[in-house]
Amino acid sequence: MNPAKILVVDDEKVICAGCEKILGEAGHQVKTTLSAKKALDILKEDPFDIVITDIKMPEMSGMELLNIIKKEHPDITVIVITGYSTVETAVEAMKLGAFDYLPKPFTSDQAVLVIERAVERRTLLAETMRGKKEISKAQQIFENLPVGIIVVNGNKQIEDINSSFTKMMGVGDRRNNLKGKPVSSLQGDWLTEIFELQEAVDRKICLSDRNLNVHIITVPLEEERKWVGMLIDISKLEQQREEIMKLKKELLEKSQEVINKQMRVAQEIAGLLGETTAETKTTLLKLIDLAKREEGL
Repeated sequence: MNPAKILVVDDEKVICAGCEKILGEAGHQVKTTLSAKKALDILKEDPFDIVITDIKMPEMSGMELLNIIKKEHPDITVIVITGYSTVETAVEAMKLGAFDYLPKPFTSDQAVLVIERAVERRTLLAETMRGKKEISKAQQIFENLPVGIIVVNGNKQIEDINSSFTKMMGVGDRRNNLKGKPVSSLQGDWLTEIFELQEAVDRKICLSDRNLNVHIITVPLEEERKWVGMLIDISKLEQQREEIMKLKKELLEKSQEVINKQMRVAQEIAGLLGETTAETKTTLLKLIDLAKREEGL
């Protein structure tokens, strides 16, 4: 069991001393005060996991303290002590947010046991909150992925889908309305056919009605009998590829034009000089090389 930081509030010194000894020996960090008002001052300066408070005290009752703690420090677990251990008192305290109560007089075993239950509850709540945060974070990442993702069960129903997928399929922000619906609700016969295959798929598809080129990949989640589909917009890649091919073609045409020009010049010079010597040939090659550099090739 994880140790807890506990504040004991009781106007009886013997109760405070007893709780400090019993719970301290159980491994908890314990602080005591004889006043509910003083307890509020302590809580403003120092955080605690659990507060054990007597119900009947001068100046401010344990019920009043419970109310204030629940408003100002909702994460603190409160356990009340009552010498008037009627069912009505216990029920009232629980309605106000108390986790449990200890009737006076109580044994050391009772005190340790109620604290153990409180610590277990706090641990479970903390784990639940962490789990919710992790799920929320994962969902946020899933939703903001540039790649379209869809999860389909064995009945060809959509279990989850992100906005990137719906946008590429031309259904806008209907993702929440699509959950539980058949894949055919996306109005893409090709997509329905792919999931009906019940096998891994890796294809490139042209969605001419939306002027898109997409890459669809499906993989199985065999243990869960589900399929995950990934949809990637490759339209820009295809466009870039076309632009590169066009640029290469233009560069080749320019290169050929320059080479042809250089060859004509060389032929004319050779014609003027007649039969060229080795030295003349070397000079011609240098001229051609210089022309290439000037053309930026």
